[in-house]
Amino acid sequence: MLYVIIFTSFLSIWSAVVYQIYKLNNAGIVISLVLAVFSFVLLLYRYLDFSVYLRRYLRLSAYKHGEKQINADNNADGRRKKFRKSILLYFNKKCKKHTEVVPQARKITFFFYTLFIIYFLLFSLCIYILFQSQTIESIASPWQVVPDYFFAIYSMATFILIIIILKNPKSLILILISMHYFLSFSVVVIIYKIGYGFDPFIHQAGVDLINKTGAIFPKTFYYLGQYGLEVIIHKITSISLILIDKLLVPFLSALFLPASIFYFLQKWFKNQKVNLLLLIFLLTLPFSLFIITVPQNLAYLFLLITILFGLACSNTLELIIVYLCALTSFVAHPIAGIPALLFAVTLTIYHNNKLNIKTKKYLYLLAYILSSIA
Repeated sequence: MLYVIIFTSFLSIWSAVVYQIYKLNNAGIVISLVLAVFSFVLLLYRYLDFSVYLRRYLRLSAYKHGEKQINADNNADGRRKKFRKSILLYFNKKCKKHTEVVPQARKITFFFYTLFIIYFLLFSLCIYILFQSQTIESIASPWQVVPDYFFAIYSMATFILIIIILKNPKSLILILISMHYFLSFSVVVIIYKIGYGFDPFIHQAGVDLINKTGAIFPKTFYYLGQYGLEVIIHKITSISLILIDKLLVPFLSALFLPASIFYFLQKWFKNQKVNLLLLIFLLTLPFSLFIITVPQNLAYLFLLITILFGLACSNTLELIIVYLCALTSFVAHPIAGIPALLFAVTLTIYHNNKLNIKTKKYLYLLAYILSSIA
């Protein structure tokens, strides 16, 4: 998920830059994609997979060195093969003596498969109920048309998810948690068939004009991060711009928030089971920022990701991710983007060991004043 966050940030930033300098026609979209892919691969090569390359090199060197020794001593190679064969035979005999363990393992696997299937069925049923409750009427709350038994089914799905976490607390459960977040965030999107609120219609018209002409004049320095993402996704997938606009923030929030919060919690608290359970209970907090797509909500999403990665920051790569998320927030909306950038700068000052304490205090004061003005 870290890779997806990084690439999304690069794509949003570069699309905003290309739009401001040129425009987002077909050529501009290709340029944005090339720059995003190049930046992503460069960062991947420089920081993320360097240790992997090093391990591969060491394994290759060890293999070549071992190959010389094997060629020099074929008899020793034969003895090693016989030894490995005897080890395999020994463990095969041991496995035959303990075949009663196998049914238990199958029972556990079947139990988890059953839980997964039950959760998927409950999740699908919740989505179906929401679609069946769609309306074009002007209603104050989506719960006016959603039947009461939806809450019972949603609670059952949550309970099953908690059992899965308690029995098998692996990070792969984040996929199910993201699905649960998406179910929670998408209620408004599904229920309001035409759309919720007034602002999304304005932004949809703006994105549609950029899709047709490549730009809106006069050009502005805000909203570009969201507009660029939506136009590029539309051009690549041919999905309706209206559908992309409705789902962008709820989908990205459901995808990025659990992973980012879990990443932060794992840095500070090592109990994986508790951290995963906490992700579920966080849904009891208000999350109105993530239910509709407007540039400010997208900016707030990346501001929150910036803070989470910043509080867990311990190396150069994580600091780069903080700056990427802060810039993504800025190109979406400066109201959230400027504090995000100031937070990233403050974090850089904090982690800079070359600065003395007095200098850091003055820089902190300057950052505080700038954040107050912003």
